[in-house]
Amino acid sequence: MNSKFNPYFASDNYVYFTDGTEEIIIHEFDSHIGANMVSILLNEAYNHAYQDGLNASISTNYKELVNKILFLSIENRKLKDQLKKE
Repeated sequence: MNSKFNPYFASDNYVYFTDGTEEIIIHEFDSHIGANMVSILLNEAYNHAYQDGLNASISTNYKELVNKILFLSIENRKLKDQLKKE
């Protein structure tokens, strides 16, 4: 899924924010072009921040998995050593 969520949109001279259920006016501009440009910039910033959050989450999950693998490897080694002693 590569589509981006665009919570900001321009209509007439206004920039709105929507959560999917309601729209809130963020700012009124002198022209539709200004409103449209700002909505594009806000959506880009929103999607970059969202992607940064996903990357941080993936990084955290990766570190947790590496730690679990190391722990299980150590435990596996201990169990092998105990089996050799018996």
